[in-house]
Amino acid sequence: MAKHLLEASLMGFILFLALMIDRLHHYIRELRLRRAGMEVIKKQNRGFGDGKTSSSAEIKSMEEEMAVLGGKFKQLESEIETKTKEAKAAETNAEALRKQSVGFPS
Repeated sequence: MAKHLLEASLMGFILFLALMIDRLHHYIRELRLRRAGMEVIKKQNRGFGDGKTSSSAEIKSMEEEMAVLGGKFKQLESEIETKTKEAKAAETNAEALRKQSVGFPS
């Protein structure tokens, strides 16, 4: 009876660890995509700063677009910080659980 309980506990623990690893992988992949998007926005912002335009309508539309992209940039930075914190917390949790599981006999 005790052996079955231990086996069931270990299977549940392994399932939990697999879920934690999957989430961590998902967050890291999402973080990488957001960083790539942020680099594109930075390049676009630099391009707007360097380019010379003659039309005032073009200038206004580009300034509006820069404002929108700047807002997106700040939002992405805050999301990156949040996701990084979540990933670190998940990694710390997974590490703690792995250390706990070292003492279990298999």
